[in-house]
Amino acid sequence: MTERESGTTGSSPVEEFLHYQYKEIKDMCEQFIALLSGILLFSVNFSDKLVKAESAPVYYKHILVSSWLCFMVSIIGCCLAMAMAWTAARRMLWGKPNDATKSNALSLSRRASKVIVIAGFIFVFGLILTIIAGFMTMLSGAATPG
Repeated sequence: MTERESGTTGSSPVEEFLHYQYKEIKDMCEQFIALLSGILLFSVNFSDKLVKAESAPVYYKHILVSSWLCFMVSIIGCCLAMAMAWTAARRMLWGKPNDATKSNALSLSRRASKVIVIAGFIFVFGLILTIIAGFMTMLSGAATPG
C-alpha cells in the first residue's frame, strides 16, 4: 500500500504538530483576540453615549466594569495560550526527537487548548454582563437623550 492509498502524507511528527496543533491554536487565538479587543473598545468608547455616568446607578457601573474585566481576562488568557503553544512548538523543534518530547509538547498544547476554552467561557460571561447592562439602560430610562 502506498502513502497515497493509506492516507498518510509521510510528514514527520514535528511537521504535523506545527501544522495542526500549533498553527490552529495560534490562528484561533489571533482571531479571538481581535474579536475581544474590538468588543472591549466598542463597549468602552460608547458606554458614555448610552448612559450618563453621573446619573447611572452604582450597580450598573459595577456590571459594566465587570464585563470589561472579563474581556481583559479573556485577552490575557488567549495571550497565555499562544505563549504555551509557542513553547510546545519550540520543544518539538529544538527538543530531542523522542516520544517524551512529543508527549510533553502535546500535553502543553492540550493545556493551551483548555486555557482557550476557559477564556471563551469568561468572554461569554462578560458578553452576558454587557447585555444585562444594556437591558438595564433600556428599562430604567437612564439613556442619554439624542
